[in-house]
Amino acid sequence: MFGHSAPLPSHPGVPGERAWICRICGWILDERVGVPEAGIAPGTPVENYPKDWFCPECGAGLGEFEPFLEQV
Repeated sequence: MFGHSAPLPSHPGVPGERAWICRICGWILDERVGVPEAGIAPGTPVENYPKDWFCPECGAGLGEFEPFLEQV
């Protein structure tokens, strides 16, 4: 897996309402939706995700995500 220990970049959005994109595969992580299949509730800020969470598409760690500022 990639980048588990890399810090997340700053995101200008409201925690719990932001979107992030995986730099490896392009999967969109929308905090408003959460990741129910991983036990992550809607509205959970990515900073509160488990440290070992990974992209369900490619296995990248949170350190491989960057702010997605387009409308989702």
